[in-house]
Order: sequence, then structure tokens, then C-alpha cells
Amino acid sequence: MAGQSGAAMQPSRAQHDNRAYAPSVVSHARFSDTPGQQLPGRRQLGPSHDLHARHAVVWDRDPRTAMRIGNALRRQAHTVHVVHEPAALHRCLRHDDPDVVIVHLDEIAAVPAEVFDTTAPPIVGFTTATDPMARARFLDLGVDDVVPAPLSIPELEARVRAVLSRTRDDGASVPDTLSCGSLELDMSTSRVRVRGGWVDLTALELKLLSFLMQHPARAFSRETLLEKVWGFSLGDTSTVSVHIRRLRLKLEEEPARPVIIRTVWGVGYYLEPPTE
Repeated sequence: MAGQSGAAMQPSRAQHDNRAYAPSVVSHARFSDTPGQQLPGRRQLGPSHDLHARHAVVWDRDPRTAMRIGNALRRQAHTVHVVHEPAALHRCLRHDDPDVVIVHLDEIAAVPAEVFDTTAPPIVGFTTATDPMARARFLDLGVDDVVPAPLSIPELEARVRAVLSRTRDDGASVPDTLSCGSLELDMSTSRVRVRGGWVDLTALELKLLSFLMQHPARAFSRETLLEKVWGFSLGDTSTVSVHIRRLRLKLEEEPARPVIIRTVWGVGYYLEPPTE
């Protein structure tokens, strides 16, 4: 990833300058939340829970907003680092190995570029932007989920749980290697072999491709994929379209004329096992 100084840095998850997506006016998100019971210290989550205690980093230049999010995540038994400056976020990413990063996307120009690296932890962002195209651009940058503001704390907690449940290593449901036609998916290294070469995948791309490879030639609607892969029964299905497009860019010889991940108009998407 190319180095860069200054506040605006170019992410490696997408070939875009993230300054183009920063709103012209920075506004702090307001919250709607229901106070939860404060737990005495950390607790270990048992096997009945859908995720284990994780390490989260919260970044927002507004200390009140950041602390409110941090306190909510601590009530979920997570270890939380709350940071307000880009340099502090950079140090956390380099040295603390977080499992999830929560960022204020209205200040995306100040976010260090390594947040958007394909090897970085999943990102949950929140924004006051209401334009669907602006939210789609955030997804193109590599944000895994976008939560609208004014922000509901219970909704944010649920989105973080869903992201962590998608990326946690439970070692139970999917084998280390999947094959479908000439595609070979290595779950342990997050890579797929296509046309004789290996391609790196993000955590969500890996999960989505794994699901499609386990159900070849079967079409799924965006709503079904959102539920099965993202863990949401309701929500913005544009994130599914964005990740399908990103997979096509990595898998297809001609992404504009896909032959591996195909579209069934009015239905959804399916995977056609390729033959080389």
C-alpha cells in the first residue's frame, strides 16, 4: 500500500480518493438509545452466545459520541479502545490487532488509509449522509456496514454483533478448502484460486463467495443473501450488490459480462461453476 502523508489517504480496498466522499460539512451524530444494565467488569460469553468477547476500536473526533459507543460495546463484554485522533487510530491498528473498527464516516478524509486495507478488521461506519449513492461509495471503499445517524445504539450493537459473527473463527460449519468447478477457495488464507492464480478476498467477500460456492447454480435474492451472509433479516440490500460487483472484479475476465457470478433478472444471483 502506497504511503501518504496528510489527513486524506488513499485506501487500498478501492481505487478511489476517500476525500471525494467526505461531506463538505462535518456534523456530529446524535443518538437514540435505551440505557442498558452496566455489567461489573468483563464477562466471558458462553457457547450459547453467537459471538465471543472481542476487541473493538471506536474512532470519532467527538469525545462524547465516541465514549457513548464505547460504553455500549463494553456492556456487550467487549474490550474497547476509544480514540479521537487519526494518529491514535493508526497506533491501535498497528499494535492492538482489533476485531472490529467503528468509525464516523462524516470525517472519512481523516481516517488512516490502513483502515481500508483488505487485511484490516471489518469496519462498521455511521454517517449523517442520507443520499443512497454516498452510502454506496462508503461500501465501495471497503466499509462492511453503514449505519445511518441519528444513531440508534441498539441497532449499532446489533450491526457489530452481526459483523463479528460473520468473521469469528468457530471452525464448525465450513471446511478449510472449498472447490466448485475450477474455483478453489482457501478459507484459512482468505484467497480464491481462479484461472491459475490466487486472489485475496476481504472477510465479507470470502463469506459471500463461500455461500455461493456451497449452493452452485441456485439463485438467491439480495434479501436472502443479506440474511444468510450478513445476518440481517431487514436492511439495505445495496451492500449485497456492492460485494457482488467487487467479487466479479476479482473473478471474472470481463466483469461487465460475468460468467461465474450471474444475474437472474427479477430474482437475484447465482454461481455458475467455471471450467478452465
